[in-house]
Amino acid sequence: LRAPPPAFLPVAMSSNEQQELATQLYTAQQRLQKQQQQRQMVAARSSSLQKSVSRAQLTMKELETLDENTRCYKQIGRAFLLSTRSGVISSLKDSTQQSEKQLKTMAETAKMLEKQVVDSEKEAEALYQQLQRSS
Repeated sequence: LRAPPPAFLPVAMSSNEQQELATQLYTAQQRLQKQQQQRQMVAARSSSLQKSVSRAQLTMKELETLDENTRCYKQIGRAFLLSTRSGVISSLKDSTQQSEKQLKTMAETAKMLEKQVVDSEKEAEALYQQLQRSS
C-alpha cells in the first residue's frame, strides 16, 4: 500500500491556528455577502434603467405619429414645460443613449461581481473544509 499524498494527511492544528482559520472564514463570508448585495443592487439598477429605456422608446414611437405642430409637454421634476415635438424627441433620444451606456457599464460590473462571488464562494468553501479537517 502506498501512503496518501501529503495534502490528505490529517494535521493536528493548534487552537490558535483554528481560530485564525475561523477568522479567515468569517472574513470570507462577510466579503461574499457584501459582493452578493452589490450584485443585487446592480441588477435592480439595471432593471430600472431598462424600464426607463423601454418607456422612452415607446414614448418616441408615439410622438413620431403626431403632427409636427402638436403641443407637447416635457416633464422636469414635478413640473411640465411646453416644448416642441422635436425637442421632446431629442431629449428622449439623449436620455435613451445615456441609459444604454450605463446599462453596458452595469453589465460589465455585473460580470465582474459574478466572478468575484464565485471566487469568494470557492475561498469560503476551501476554508470551511480546512477548518472541518482540523477539528
